[in-house]
Amino acid sequence: MTNSLLCVITIILYSAAFVYPKSQGWHNPVFDSSKLKYLTAIALIMHGGTTIALITDPDGLDLSLINVCVLITFVTNALVLTKQLNTILNTLYILLFPISGTILLVAAITSGSKPTMPISPALQAHVVTSILAYSLITISSLQALLIQLQIRQLKYKSQNEVVRSLPSLEVMEKVLFRIILLSEIFLSISLVTGFLFYEDLQAQKLLHKVFFSSTAWFCFAILLLGRFLKGWRGKLAIRLTWISFTCLGLGFVGSKFVTEYLIKI
Repeated sequence: MTNSLLCVITIILYSAAFVYPKSQGWHNPVFDSSKLKYLTAIALIMHGGTTIALITDPDGLDLSLINVCVLITFVTNALVLTKQLNTILNTLYILLFPISGTILLVAAITSGSKPTMPISPALQAHVVTSILAYSLITISSLQALLIQLQIRQLKYKSQNEVVRSLPSLEVMEKVLFRIILLSEIFLSISLVTGFLFYEDLQAQKLLHKVFFSSTAWFCFAILLLGRFLKGWRGKLAIRLTWISFTCLGLGFVGSKFVTEYLIKI
């Protein structure tokens, strides 16, 4: 089975999972969320198989930009599914399914542009923690987006179907900070292992990644400290979360896009 066919099958499954809750109605008393979880789990299994097929090679790993994005969306969806956050989980998938489908579509019509490279077990640990950190920060940014939407619609006293399906704002913020804490832990491990395993950051063109990742780490550290000492919440938490997400996007996705598609390093 070709990689493109795997991508298409996974896209179809994600599309079905996206349409299902809309067809049933979020507030339908007979809405069976377990069916959504089963359908998502099947899509996730196919997504995992697609990810393995895309990035693995007898000579190493193909960590081109699109393949890494496929991997990050797989890990992100898996983390959300396994956290079992009930209505928060279902609502997050309104954002995650279209994103995942779009990335898989790009993967189906393109191919990795970066040569495969062998990775030592030590460096694999760094890659795994980095992917987990990026995935958790992606979840936190989407959670912050939902909170922003919730705050705005509460302010204007008009709630759409998505907002009405969400738990209280207090619960949403507690979940956000729980995810941010996990993100900070894995980002810390990623930075430490990166300093240990990479010998010359400047020669390997990694200084910008370290700078943006460190900036994201400091933003989350300040936010968590402010939450603990001052009870920070609301728009301030949303802004700092998105600043961290943007920094990581510039440091990782932005730099890979430039080197793989613009200057072909």
